[in-house]
Amino acid sequence: TQKQNLQHSQEQLLTSREELTKAELQLEISQNQIKEKEYLLKQFNLSKEGISRLQQEIYLLGQDGEEQQVDLNELETMPLGDLETKVTQVKEETAKVVNFVNMQEEELTLQAEEVKEIQQKMAQSSEVDKLGLENELADSQEAMKLLNETLVGQRRNLKKQQKLLNEYLKVFSRRKGIIDLDFAETINIKPLLSEIEAQQKEIDQNIERLAQELNKLQNNYQEYQQTLNSQKEQYEHQQNQLKTDQDILQKFFSHVTEIQTKVELLETALHPIQEHLNNIRNNTQHLQQEVGQIHDRANAQHTAVDELESMLKD
Repeated sequence: TQKQNLQHSQEQLLTSREELTKAELQLEISQNQIKEKEYLLKQFNLSKEGISRLQQEIYLLGQDGEEQQVDLNELETMPLGDLETKVTQVKEETAKVVNFVNMQEEELTLQAEEVKEIQQKMAQSSEVDKLGLENELADSQEAMKLLNETLVGQRRNLKKQQKLLNEYLKVFSRRKGIIDLDFAETINIKPLLSEIEAQQKEIDQNIERLAQELNKLQNNYQEYQQTLNSQKEQYEHQQNQLKTDQDILQKFFSHVTEIQTKVELLETALHPIQEHLNNIRNNTQHLQQEVGQIHDRANAQHTAVDELESMLKD
C-alpha cells in the first residue's frame, strides 16, 4: 500500500542520513590529518633551512679568514721572560673564550633537544593541545636561532684568538730551542659538521616520509569527498522522493476525506427521499391490496350475474 511504501522510504532516508553522517565525519578526520602532516612538513622544512644556514656558517668558520696582526719583530726582540708572560696571558684569554663557547654549545644542544621534544609532542597531540605547542615551538626555535647567531660570532672570535695564541707559541717555542713543533688547528669543525649532516639526513628522511603520507592522505581525502558527494546526492534524491510520496499520500487522504464528506452529505440528502419512497412503497402496496380486493369483488359479481342469467334462461 501507499502507506507501507511511505514507511519504507522513510527507513531508507534514515539509513542514508546515517551513511551521510559517517562520510562527513570521515572527511573531517581526513582533513585534520592532512593539516597535521602539512604543519609537521612545514616545521621540518624550516628546520632543514636552519640546518643549511648553520652548515654554511660553519664552512665559513673553517676557512682561514682574516689573519691576526702580530708584530713578529717585537716578539723576536722582547725579553724571553716578557714573552712567556705574554704567552700566558694569551692562553688565559683563549681559555676564557673556549669555556664561553663550550657553554654556548651545550646550551644550543639542550635547546635543539627541546625543539625536537616539542615536535614529537605535536605529532602525538590533539588539535586543541597542538595550538599551545605551536607557540611553545616558535619560542624555542627563535631561542635556538639566536644561540646559533651568537655562536657563529663567538666561534670566529675563538678562531682568531687561537690563531693569535699559535703565533705566540711558535715564536716562544723557537726562541726556547723547540723546533718543528706541530700546532693543532684552531678549531676542529669535522665532528660538528658530521653531527649536522646526520641531523640533515634525519630531517630529509622525515620530510620524505611525511610527503608520502601527505600524498596518501590527500588521495584518500579526494575519495572521501567523492563518497560524500555521492551520499549527499542519494540522500537528497531520497528526501525528494519521500516528499513526493508524502504529497501523493496526503492528496489521497484528502480525496478520500472529500469523498467521505460527499457521501455523508448525500446520505443526509437521501434520507427524506428514502422515507418518501418508503411511504410511496407502503401506499402502493396498500393500493395493490385494495385493487386486488376490488378485482375479487368484481369477479364475484360477474359470477353471480352469470348464475342469474343461467337461471333466467331455464
